[in-house]
Formats: sequence, structure tokens, C-alpha cells
Amino acid sequence: MLGFRVQDRGWNSEAEKVCYPRMATSKSKVGWIALGLLCCCGVPIAWFTHLIRQSQTSHSRPFGNTNVTFDISPKGDDIVFSVPVEHGMDIWLYNLSTMRFSPVLTTDKYEWAPRFSSDGSKIAFSGGVPGERGDHIFLFDRKSGRTEQLTQGLDNDTWPSFYDNDRKIVFTRETKYRWGGLASNWDDAGRVHTLDIATLEIKLENVPSLTIISPEILASGLLFLNDFLSIRSIDMKTNVEKVLVKDCRDARISADEKAIVFTGGGYKDDYLIHVKSLPEGRVHGVIEGNQNQCSNPILSRDGKSIFFIEETNDSYASEKRSLNRIDRDGKNPVELFDFKDARAFQK
Repeated sequence: MLGFRVQDRGWNSEAEKVCYPRMATSKSKVGWIALGLLCCCGVPIAWFTHLIRQSQTSHSRPFGNTNVTFDISPKGDDIVFSVPVEHGMDIWLYNLSTMRFSPVLTTDKYEWAPRFSSDGSKIAFSGGVPGERGDHIFLFDRKSGRTEQLTQGLDNDTWPSFYDNDRKIVFTRETKYRWGGLASNWDDAGRVHTLDIATLEIKLENVPSLTIISPEILASGLLFLNDFLSIRSIDMKTNVEKVLVKDCRDARISADEKAIVFTGGGYKDDYLIHVKSLPEGRVHGVIEGNQNQCSNPILSRDGKSIFFIEETNDSYASEKRSLNRIDRDGKNPVELFDFKDARAFQK
């Protein structure tokens, strides 16, 4: 009977029968030790690997007046703008006649700095792809709704603007990535590059400053740029440089290339809007009595109005950021919409 019971339970001897509980306990301890080692070593290793991967693809930007950008269509009927949303940044259109919003790009990506082509049929913008650490330049065709990615790689490509009859794009590229920390990974500025849309050939332009935002190549062949401290023009053929305005922040040149609208102050606290007539060399203020921060001014195509972003933030009112319009002589200010309306037109 004993032999039958031993064989039936898989025991080879009475000794194994007696020792089995101890052997099982021993194996159980080994298993728990192995599991403990896995938790103590494997989990930290996995967590550390995740941090390394995240540090290589982490993507954040400085918060400020460049966080919301806009452009006016050549016909002057539409405003394209980027706006912060829950998952990042989206691009929308606002029609000045109907006062209605319509989506352009509302994806899980990060889209901003939109610019119209000269005929208004396309929109170039900078976008962040999930899992990649830098922004790239994209091209959106308004008729087909197709989006094409024009640049690749680990660098941060921003501030696209069309030129050469919309065959090329000028933009900035930042190559210095900040690893970790609470600071943003990328600057808003970079070196000037040009891109041929047909061939995707990219060229680094010979521009001395490393902190350029919103470069434009004008019909006259001049490179118009802003480096936070001054507005300059550079002849692309001769490299002759001319300082147009000192101590300024945001700047855009008019469609006829005869006037510059900008916010004064450099790194000071003066965010008021000014206009400089290039033929006359005269500068006058537009919103002299306004104590709020004004940024991203753009002259209308006819040169009669200025569009700009106004920010208010004090102890009695919550922070507000709105898109406004004012006559060139500083009269008839109008608030077009509050960017917090984004919650409404997303639905």
C-alpha cells in the first residue's frame, strides 16, 4: 500500500514524502527572493530607461507671447492662429466677416506659428510629433486638406515663412537641446535656414545672430529678422546689414515693405505698439496710454489697421489674452475675440 501511494503521488521514497513540504517551502522562498530582486532591480532599471527615453524625446516650450501666434490672409478676410488646448496646440481660422471659427488642424500633435502663402492657398506651420523631441516644418493645403511634413531630424524647426513665389520657406533651426530640468527644452529662436519645397533641400544661411525669430525674405531680396534686441535687414547677395529699429521685441514689415510695426522695449517692460515709416524714418506710438502687454503686431494688407495680441493680468482680474484690432493712428480699438473662447469653438 505504501509503495502504491508513493508512486501515485510521484514520490520515490518515504524520505521524499517526509521532506516534500520542506522542499516546497524552500522553492517558494527562492521564488519570492527572485521576485523581490526583480522588483528591486528590474523596476528601477525600467524606470531609468523610461527617463532616458523621455529625456531624448521630451518636448516643451517656453510660455510667453510666442505661445499664441497668428497671421492674416492675403485677402484680409481670415486670421489663422494657434491656441493652447488640453493636449497641446491647435490651429484655427477666424473669419472677419462672419466672425466664425473653423478648425484647420486639431490633432494630438503640437501645431503653432502658422503663416499663409502669398495666394492664401497654403499654410506653413511648425509642429511637434509625439515621441520626437523637436518641432518640424509642415505644409497644409487648404483645398485638399492634405498635410505634408517638410523637415525631419532631432533639431527644432520653427517660424516658417514663404518666399520666392511660395516655392521656398525660410525658418529657424535650433540645435542645442536642454536635457532634463524644469526649463523648456528649446529656445524660441535659432539659426536661419531656407527650404526648397519641391526638392526639400535645406540650406543654412550666413547670418551672424543665433537668436533669431520670425525671419522673412522680402520680395526685394532682403532678409528681415528680429533677434529680440533689434530689427535688421540683410541683403542675401551682398550680406550688407542694416539696423532698422533698436530696442524692440516682436516685429513685422508691411506688405509694401514701407513700414514696420513692432512692440518697443527690448528686454524692458514697454510692450506698447509702435510704427516706423521706412521712407521717412519716423516712429510713432499707436497705443500710448495702454498699460497692458501688447505683442505680435501685424499691419493689415492696406496698411490702415494693426492686429495684435493683448494680455491683461492683475490682482483683480484673471489673466486674459485677446486678439485686437486698432487703426494705424491709434483710434477705434476693437477686441475681436478672447483666446479663452477656444473652449467654446472646440465643441
